[in-house]
Amino acid sequence: MLGCSVYLNRNQQDYNLQYLAKLAKLGFQGVFTSLHIPEEDASQYLDLLQKIGQQCQRYHLSLAVDVSGQALEKLGLNILDVAQLKRLGISCIRPDYGIDEVTIAQLSQQMEVALNASTLTEQNLISLKEAGANFQQMEAWHNYYPRPETGLSTEYFRQKNDFLKAAGLKVMAFVPGNLNHRGPLHQGLPTLESHRPLNPFAAFLELVQGYYLDKIYVADPGLTDFSLSQFQHYFKDQTILLRGQKLGGDANMDWPGRQHNRQDPGAYAIRSQEARHFYQGIEIEPQHTIDRPRGAVTVDNRRYQRYQGEVQIVRRDLPADAKVNVLGYIHPDDCAVLDWIEPGQAFEIQWIGGGCYES
Repeated sequence: MLGCSVYLNRNQQDYNLQYLAKLAKLGFQGVFTSLHIPEEDASQYLDLLQKIGQQCQRYHLSLAVDVSGQALEKLGLNILDVAQLKRLGISCIRPDYGIDEVTIAQLSQQMEVALNASTLTEQNLISLKEAGANFQQMEAWHNYYPRPETGLSTEYFRQKNDFLKAAGLKVMAFVPGNLNHRGPLHQGLPTLESHRPLNPFAAFLELVQGYYLDKIYVADPGLTDFSLSQFQHYFKDQTILLRGQKLGGDANMDWPGRQHNRQDPGAYAIRSQEARHFYQGIEIEPQHTIDRPRGAVTVDNRRYQRYQGEVQIVRRDLPADAKVNVLGYIHPDDCAVLDWIEPGQAFEIQWIGGGCYES
């Protein structure tokens, strides 16, 4: 499941409502927001939350809300008044400071609860069980980390997820967005520190394919149009969309379009299943037989004999080969995606001009 995040701010409300409508049509299914962000004006939260909840109901989006006991009291809400919470459009509560395990257990009998995955311990689970918690209604949601250098390490993340899954819990984590980074730091909101500079789609693929997570939410309240296209292609057509920039010369020859990585992929490159047939009967002269850095898009020329027309996207730096032409380069922000194009996976390159990307 893929979700997004919006935050309760009067100046952002129109944008938030339009953003949710747009993402629902692209295949997003969940929304996250928080009731205790100190930088925002809490006095307006209830009205803003109600409008977000109505939009979620309109587009059949689940709404998870991060709350503390103090934040709810300020809004005149009772965490155990589930009917009141559901009237606001809330479908899941992520309890934070000031909410004890007995209260969480009671809440889990009536609605979904997202436990704090990053800090949950074996003793917490024992206490919840003793309090009569309904574990069928509970999941484990990681935090996001606004300050650079404070996100989780991959080692801790994997160990914690192993523990959570062994306990029978579904696991969720955040990836950063790449538009409208939330303040006050505007440095992205990842769960994993290694994801802070990454393309959100690449971070998403790593969590799905590398960690087998059940849910991933984009924590920053914005994605570029191209990132939205990447998610749309993935969910609609199971295709990974990449940006590429062509060199001149034979780089302007016809291109196969949507392709598939071979079921027996190479160790160093993604190999197109369709390209050699596509270029059958075409003489490809040697050109741009230069070094092949990670992200280079290549085609084998006539010197490679029966391999002529073989198209590859290079995953690791390779030297120049007189038998291989460099057609262009994958955008640097999309190179991290290459590691997650598995055997048989469909991919498509959206060419966006000539020249070479600056490193």
